[in-house]
Amino acid sequence: PPDSIVENRQYSFWELYQPQIIAIGMGFAVLLLLALFLAGSNRQLNRTRLALRDLNASLEHQVQERTAQLSAANVALTAEISERSRAEAALRENAARLRSYFELPRIAIAITSLEKGWLEVNAGLIAMLGYSSQEFASLTWADLTHPDDLATDEAQFDRVLAGEIDTYALEKRFIRKSGEVIWTDLSVGCVRKPDRTVEYMIALLHDTSERKRAEEELARAKDAAEAANRAKSTFLANMSHELRTPLNAILGFSAMLAQDANLTTGQYEDLAIINRSG
Repeated sequence: PPDSIVENRQYSFWELYQPQIIAIGMGFAVLLLLALFLAGSNRQLNRTRLALRDLNASLEHQVQERTAQLSAANVALTAEISERSRAEAALRENAARLRSYFELPRIAIAITSLEKGWLEVNAGLIAMLGYSSQEFASLTWADLTHPDDLATDEAQFDRVLAGEIDTYALEKRFIRKSGEVIWTDLSVGCVRKPDRTVEYMIALLHDTSERKRAEEELARAKDAAEAANRAKSTFLANMSHELRTPLNAILGFSAMLAQDANLTTGQYEDLAIINRSG
């Protein structure tokens, strides 16, 4: 029958292998696309590597610069620390030296406030004025100053506060706890802040009472000697007057005797001696 007839003809290569050819073509296309992708990726990777290399070089340069800066800063810091350590050691040494001076018992030293209070006193001042450290804390130097010397001291103190002077010295009387008045040579200086205002005052006192008593005794002895000298001069003037009156009579009488022609040579010589002595 006709539908059972099988066509007997030749098939082309494409007809026979069309699916396989399409699959192979698609494979090649995929490989081509993959190759193109890989090529682009490789170029991007190279650019990325170059950028990373440049970035790394820049970072290394920056690290080297920063390391050099830190090294220089470290050297400077080490030198500064050493210098500061030396300065601190010198300050400690000076502070210890000043403290040893402050504690000398033969020198009266005090640190006082701007309100005239006693901030710190040493053993020398305690012995000089007779107050304890606790008693000094409740007093001012004005409280212990002789009334006749207070105005002079306060005037110089105010000049220091005003910045006119930094130090002053004067002879001043203090009143001891016992009520005894003592004479002192007072020297005062100030320690100023960076803005030139006064932070505190330092006072050194030297007891001159013995010297003052000796000067007073010497003055009294001088006055007594001058009075005795005046009395002697008055006495001699009176004696000269008292002696001159009879001597005038003697001289007049000797002049009359010298007129006598009967006198011997020796008598004339005696009369001449009397006249010369008068």
